[in-house]
Amino acid sequence: MRPVSLGFVAGIFTAAVVAIGFLQLPQHGASNASSSSASSSLSSLSSSSVARPSIVTSIKHPLFRRLRSIQTGVGKAQEGAFLIEGETQILAALDAGYPLAEIWMAADAVSSRIASKLGSSQNGSTVATIMLTQGLMKKLFPSGKCPDAVGVATTPILSLESVGLGNSKSLILEDIQDPGNLGTMLRCAEAFGVTHVLCVMTNHTQRLFSRVVIRASMGAIFRLKLSVTGTAKTAVSYCRRNGIRLVASTPHTNRTLSDCVPGSQCAYAIAVGNEARGLSETMLEGANETFCISMRGDVESLNVAVACGIMLYQATLGDVL
Repeated sequence: MRPVSLGFVAGIFTAAVVAIGFLQLPQHGASNASSSSASSSLSSLSSSSVARPSIVTSIKHPLFRRLRSIQTGVGKAQEGAFLIEGETQILAALDAGYPLAEIWMAADAVSSRIASKLGSSQNGSTVATIMLTQGLMKKLFPSGKCPDAVGVATTPILSLESVGLGNSKSLILEDIQDPGNLGTMLRCAEAFGVTHVLCVMTNHTQRLFSRVVIRASMGAIFRLKLSVTGTAKTAVSYCRRNGIRLVASTPHTNRTLSDCVPGSQCAYAIAVGNEARGLSETMLEGANETFCISMRGDVESLNVAVACGIMLYQATLGDVL
């Protein structure tokens, strides 16, 4: 009897994954109440109205053209979706129950871990698996390392009024510009017990769900309760109306975090500002307390992500607020 080749086995496995993906079309627009209204355009091309080939081989295929468009800021906004790159981040999103619509994998590099997770995950039945050639995957990422898989996630509703802030310790990030800093701060927030993060920023669809932010957050972006508002005034007003003490970081004070009413049991939010300008006057004037990080030597400032980590760690130690 002639032995079965590994290539033949891999081919059977790939075909099985493709079949699973094609039979289980995404229903994210109807089943996930937190998805944005813009996801209707994503659903139209993810539905059975577009013929799904056994493998996408052409850059002109409508599914692939849409996938490429989501890499751009305009495409993200129009489709109500963003991309998750690589097996590690896709698995983190699946574990968190994040609303994924599709997972794209190169036909010659199928992820057994993703396939296994789809089979066991409660949300796996709503995620379509689509195969494409390795050449097309490289077209998506012409520079740098090509990921082993790409997920398409529905952009959730991030309204402050809908998501809110937590009943204990929350974090407010105002106009953080560097995506690496932003992702690291989200990671620090989760590490030190924060569940709710409010981002004060404009154009959040492009900025918050960029590839760098997602990678730097190491999955925290999928697990945190995120909200967005465009102005500091809205953030301050929300805190006042909901009895949340606003504690603002600034170098222009001698008070430290431990000076801000130790032992208080009320809800509070730590506000951290822009890398160059810090917090806005609106945020500082609306704060109940201001504090700084005590430093030694001739160092004038710290990287904002490092500073944020120190603040959250100090807040965690002994529950100083």
